[in-house]
Amino acid sequence: MNTNQLRYFIAVADYKSFSIAAFECFISQSSISKQIKALEEELDVILFERKHTSIELTPAGKAFYAYAQKAISDYKDLQLTLEEYQSSLQSTIAIGSIPIVSSYGVSDIIARFTKKVNQPNICFDVHESSQGTIMKALQAGVVTIALLRIDNLRDLECYDMKPFYKDTMVIACHKDHVLAKEKNPISLAELSKYDCYLFDPNSDLNRIVTHTFKKNSIRLRLRGTTTRHKILLGILSNNTNSYTIIPERLVDMSLFPDLIMLPLAKPITSEIALVKDKNRKLNRITSTFWNNWGKI
Repeated sequence: MNTNQLRYFIAVADYKSFSIAAFECFISQSSISKQIKALEEELDVILFERKHTSIELTPAGKAFYAYAQKAISDYKDLQLTLEEYQSSLQSTIAIGSIPIVSSYGVSDIIARFTKKVNQPNICFDVHESSQGTIMKALQAGVVTIALLRIDNLRDLECYDMKPFYKDTMVIACHKDHVLAKEKNPISLAELSKYDCYLFDPNSDLNRIVTHTFKKNSIRLRLRGTTTRHKILLGILSNNTNSYTIIPERLVDMSLFPDLIMLPLAKPITSEIALVKDKNRKLNRITSTFWNNWGKI
């Protein structure tokens, strides 16, 4: 048993999919399947119940999941403890993020920080995934800091936060959509007449939008969901009858020239912040990154 096998096991358990877990762990599906099979053989238990359309943890898998998370967390703590004695080795910044790294300039921040500290052995280990998955990674110590939407974040007192960006949500639709003819900001009641595509239910953006409609007792005609904003915008660029509600920052008009952005009558916003667990120690280079956030 090794830490990679534990990480793969946790990923498959979280995503309930070997293919998605393999994609997020940057290995092939066959490789991750072999690693899980080897782990099951070593433990002499079946960890996953493999159904035709889904994957679920067995009772043994559920028991092992808690130990696997603790083992990964303890391993991260061990690395932090030994770092003081390993000055010649790489200093790793394990950062998790919702899917905004390229669109919100996070890559540029990382590049500027690396240049500023001028330390040759810095390594950024960036995990980009859904809010729920990144939260689990933060709690397990797989990442030690994370860029998250904090609108619906629970147990706020458990975290330290540094502001990053306040999103304004807009309506995005095809330029030939009926909505494109509207001259005034558009109400939720008007939107209830048309089909809507959103991010998948694991995304906080999905929860923010659906909660807003529900709070106002307005029907949301949800037609479909997807995990990536470019897929979402691609669907709408070939569909003149549907719309989405999406952060303005994510709408790239150069890639999707057939789309138009329209304002909402009652603005919907979402705040993104850099977050860390108050009770988890940061290694030296991550602490430097944290303390310089907003100054880079």
